[in-house]
Amino acid sequence: MKITKIGMERVFDIEVQDNHNFYANNIVVHNCGGFFVAKKRYALSVNDNEGVRYEDPKLKLIGIETQRSSTPKAVTVALKDSIKAIITQGEPALQKVVKEFEDDFRTLDVSLICGASTANNIFIHGDDDLKPNKGCPGHVKGALAYNRFIKNNDLSVAPINDGEKINIVTLKMPNPFGEKVFGWPAGAEIDPAFGDITKYIDYNALFEDKFMKPINSMCESIDNMTPIKKQTLASFFGG
Repeated sequence: MKITKIGMERVFDIEVQDNHNFYANNIVVHNCGGFFVAKKRYALSVNDNEGVRYEDPKLKLIGIETQRSSTPKAVTVALKDSIKAIITQGEPALQKVVKEFEDDFRTLDVSLICGASTANNIFIHGDDDLKPNKGCPGHVKGALAYNRFIKNNDLSVAPINDGEKINIVTLKMPNPFGEKVFGWPAGAEIDPAFGDITKYIDYNALFEDKFMKPINSMCESIDNMTPIKKQTLASFFGG
């Protein structure tokens, strides 16, 4: 059998002549649908795996943002729902998932839409006033903003320590913390002394970066697939 590179295309009902089995990332699968974004980045809906027949198809995700700890919890769920829609139902179902998630995104608790990272080298990336030095990573800027607010307001709140796991969100400017990113210790609620940070969250930027960016990347690998329904003059005027 000769393998010829033809680029990225939409793939459904993958099978091999006679026994319909094939290998995907060293896994034997049977009668499966899916798509490939890039090398080692793909999504498959698997019906059979090494002789085991699933009652409901299972998603096999490799190199997709759903596998990353930095992806917000709510986004992980929405991405999986989107991938399932792409593979099993097509564009209209995908557009429905995207629209419903966009409508709900602003109502979600901050713990569900924040990212996660590790605040390494805080003291290297920050000066004596806890302001970021040139080249400071965005998530560390968020940790410095948290510690700086504690220091400037003389709060009885434990600061973020070097190497600590943190949650991060994108903020609109201006805000009381002086940064576009705000971080706080992972697994903890934001102390009331910081005020209501939800007033400053840049929901549009978070939605685009954490959800739409990976969705668009997936759709670019599939011909004629768009995650957002295009408005026509007829639909604009109610036609």
